[in-house]
Formats: sequence, C-alpha cells, structure tokens
Amino acid sequence: MELAQVFSYGGRDFAAGLLWQPLTSTNTGERATEIKGIGKELDLNLHVVHRDGLCTGLAKSGAEIKAGVASLAMAVVDRLHELSNARDFLFVADLGGGRWYYLAQKDGVIIPERDQIIDSEEIAKTMFYQDNSIGEWGNMFLPGHWGVALSEEAPSLEELLPLGRRGKLVLQRSWVLAPITVTAAQMVTKHAKPLVLALAVVAACAYGLNEFKAYQRTKAIEQARRVAAELEASKAAEMPRPRPWGEIPMASEQKNACLGTLEAFTLFPGNWDLASVSCTGGVVVVAWKPSGRGWIDHLKSVVPDAVISLDGSLASSTRPLPSLLIGKDEEVSPSNARVAEMYSAAQRYGFKLTVSAPATSNTQVLPGQKRQGGAEPLWDELTWKADGVTLPDAVVDALDGSGFRLRSMAAQWKGGRMIWMMEGSQYVRK
Repeated sequence: MELAQVFSYGGRDFAAGLLWQPLTSTNTGERATEIKGIGKELDLNLHVVHRDGLCTGLAKSGAEIKAGVASLAMAVVDRLHELSNARDFLFVADLGGGRWYYLAQKDGVIIPERDQIIDSEEIAKTMFYQDNSIGEWGNMFLPGHWGVALSEEAPSLEELLPLGRRGKLVLQRSWVLAPITVTAAQMVTKHAKPLVLALAVVAACAYGLNEFKAYQRTKAIEQARRVAAELEASKAAEMPRPRPWGEIPMASEQKNACLGTLEAFTLFPGNWDLASVSCTGGVVVVAWKPSGRGWIDHLKSVVPDAVISLDGSLASSTRPLPSLLIGKDEEVSPSNARVAEMYSAAQRYGFKLTVSAPATSNTQVLPGQKRQGGAEPLWDELTWKADGVTLPDAVVDALDGSGFRLRSMAAQWKGGRMIWMMEGSQYVRK
C-alpha cells in the first residue's frame, strides 16, 4: 500500500492515496464490524465510508494523517454526484505546482490505487489511457487540452469546492477521517441520527427491495474487483524489446530533416515550374516541368545536377537526407485512446486525417527476436495519412505522441503554396 498524501486547500487538510476496500455488508452495524475487521487485519486505524456505503477508505494515523483530516476523494465524489449524478467516472484535475489529482470510480466503488496525487501530467495521462482501454466509463472529467473525445472539461477544485466568505472551506462530516475503533458512547452520539433513519427505512422497505439493493452492491463490488485485476494485469504485461518504433527516428526529426534539405534547392529556376517534392527513403527529390519553352540549358545553369527525362518533359534533382538518430523506445498508448487523440487534433487544425490498420494486424517479428509459444505481440502498427496540409510543422506537432513516426512527405505547388501529403506509422498497445 502506498502512503497517503496530504494536500492543503481552503484552510483544510485533505488526504489522498487511501486504501479503498469494497464492503459487502448491507446495514450500518454489520458495516462497522466489517471495517473494524479490515482495519485490524491491515493495521489501519482511520477510515471514511463512501456516500453509497459500497466501499471504505482506510489509512494509518501519523504526523500528517490524523482524525479530522478530510478525504479528497469523498469531497470530489460528493460534488460530482451533485453536479452530474456521476457514479461511474474518471476524474483528472490540475492541483497547481506540478501536481495532479487522479480519481476513478466504478459503479459507486472507488478503484484501489486510483485516489492519487501525482507529480507529473504524463503519468496522469498514462493512467488514463490504461483505465480507458479496459472498459466503458459513464463520465470522463479531463483537462480540456488533452482533447479526448466524449470527455468533459474537469472542473477545478475552486469550482468543485468553493470557499466561503472568509476564504475557508466548510467540510462535510461524511468527508472526514474517523477512528475505526470508538467507544459505545461515541458510536451512539455520532451515529444516532443515521441509526434512527436506518431503522425507519428498514421498517418501511419491503424484503424484495432489500434483496435488490444487496444484489446491486454485490455486482458493484465484483465489477470493482474485476477492474482492479485488469489494471494490475495491464501493468504486468511488459512489452518485450527490441520494439520497432525504437529503431525509427522521431517524427519531428524526420520532418525537420526533410524541410531543412529542401531549403538547399532552388525551387523556382525560371522558365520551369515546380511540379512536385518528395521526401521518402532517405532522399529528397524535387521535380520541375518546362513552362512554355523552358530551356534545359537555363535549368542546368541553375541546377547543375538536374536529370532530364527521356522525353524532355520533366527534370529532377535528388539530395540525401542527413543521418538521423533513432527514436526513443517509449511506452505506447492503447489503440482507441491514441486514435481518438489524433482525430481530435485533425479536427482542431482542419486537415484530413486517415488512420487504418496495416495489411496484416500481426506485427512482424524483428531479426533476432523470437515469438515464444506463438504468443501475439502486445502492440499493433497503424498507418496514418494527412492530406491537404499547408503547415507541416503544425501538423506534426499536433499529431505527435508516443509511438508516432513519420515515413514520407510529398508536396505539389498549387495556388502559390505547397500542399503536402504526409504518411507514417502509429504504434499502439493492443
């Protein structure tokens, strides 16, 4: 278990990183006994109970974590329930100072290890891609600049937990960590109202309704455990090396090499029109066609290495690209999340993007790499193509991400400007 963390906001201390455990008990007395048993087994002495009573968050008291500190998860859960009736969601928010808060809840149960304060936006993104790849979520409250389709802009803490007139936050009693073991008098004082209400509800409800609630809770607990198991399995599935994208230059490096080499050409030699530009296979090729009575001698004087076609209707010049460093062997994202991110970028920048699977979805085994036991590789190679591009720098920057590689660029001169078509590969986790 990771140690709980303390975050101060609105003059109050909030705890994150609690150990969240599903509860099977269906009434207050049984639930208290169950929590006490869990606390004794794990040597934890503080707890908070979820608003729906389906799980509990536990911690061990220390210098910062103590009774009276509020659970950040419970505050966010309560407010998201009030604002969006959200019971099944992913929530990521910028806390400022380079810290991010990540919370995931499935069917009213907070997922273990998904109530965390994180020191990196990149880690928060990785956690989101892992979680989004293993199931459907009723709501996704995420930073707007991530550009994730079907998500909502995550409200800030100031929006979720507005401060009072004196700049201090009013805590709800249900958010506060309390001792697991209390005296009988403390229990009666603390839970008098809930017990009276519970007895009234039990007296009023039919046996069938109670059975249905128990069934719902059991299903929610099973679902939470299944999601937690799948999360652990996805972490354990380490992709073997070498991995193909680690042997290919980064897309930005490839693009810079193509455009930088193109600058060395005389694109408009006079009496010859620019026909096309191609950057692929480690070389840049520029082609011209004669304008009216374009003279070959004139072209040769400007472009000495120009090669003339057999029929004299086309000329071209070829130059090699500089040597490029191989790319990073970074971890790649799940297919669906990465593709959604790319299409969102294409919509924002207004160019046509096509992403498709290669002719075979089985990644080729690299030389010297053995496929053990016929196991399928853990990644796929998708192909992408961007058409009608006028600003290749902006397009590569917008589409760039883990496993994104550029393989070729080609352009034609139309209407007084270059119109590019760009192609490459996007490697993703299956």
